[in-house]
Amino acid sequence: MIDEVAIYPSALSAAAIEAHFDNGVAAVPATPYATLVGSSNPVGYYRLDEPAAPATTQAATIFAVTTLNNDLQYSVFGNRSNNDERWVGGNYSEVNPGAFRGGRADFSSTYSQMPHTGSHIFAYECSPAAYNFLLNGSLIGTTSGDYNSGVGTNWVVGNNACGNGAQLNGDIAELLIYNRILSTAEANQVGAYLENKYGLDTAYVVSGYGTWADTYAGGGAPNEDYNNDGVQNGIAYFMGATGLATNPGLNAGGTVTWPKSATFSGSWQVQTSSDLATWTDVSGTDNGSSVSYTLPPGLGKQFVRLLVTPTP
Repeated sequence: MIDEVAIYPSALSAAAIEAHFDNGVAAVPATPYATLVGSSNPVGYYRLDEPAAPATTQAATIFAVTTLNNDLQYSVFGNRSNNDERWVGGNYSEVNPGAFRGGRADFSSTYSQMPHTGSHIFAYECSPAAYNFLLNGSLIGTTSGDYNSGVGTNWVVGNNACGNGAQLNGDIAELLIYNRILSTAEANQVGAYLENKYGLDTAYVVSGYGTWADTYAGGGAPNEDYNNDGVQNGIAYFMGATGLATNPGLNAGGTVTWPKSATFSGSWQVQTSSDLATWTDVSGTDNGSSVSYTLPPGLGKQFVRLLVTPTP
């Protein structure tokens, strides 16, 4: 077992090394070990001792950016013996799929899709309801859920816990673990981040403002008006515009309605003002495909606007 790995840009002094040792073996160290490590300015610090997920955790999502060097038999992440491209395991039984399991039981159809070379984003989504296995953003296997938090087992990365084969011949550049199933928008955000960071080609699509702005607004900020149509970029993104946009007006009943794109990601607020200087937040109605607000009667002159704060 390896714990508390720290990498420094230069050789530590003998006194610093001895201080690390004395601190690490002390029953009650005078200085927390992480603080002592930080005082020597490491370029990398991997504690590897975070506690297991609490018993109340009943779901997880894992992303692993992995490069395979012509590897036919490997484990990426798991707590049990894996072979024949069955890279991760969750339960002892091979009959029922377990947490983070790929290439076993109901996943036999994924065998032919398992890569042997190249760099890929492997993602696992597991909950009591379902287990999904995704390769580069595309779902290639799904089955009923059988979440296993791994209590009482040793979870390993790049090998299996039994130590009898399936070591990864390659590299894992990044491993992200969440204690819940991510929403589609969240998964796309994470996948696209990893795709861009490592120069990969995947099916992940970001619904955030940045991607929309690069395509339709010259990469401009939300409060800018790229095509000078009188509609800020952020509001055009909110409405799903791909060209010129038009701000909606009041109907005969004093209601203003903004169409809302199904791919919008962010927050919004309807605001009113009597002088265009001081604005007050009011409650708009969101029915999923639009946001509307009805001005109360008897207020005199009023202006209404939509304030949009999109996800980057």
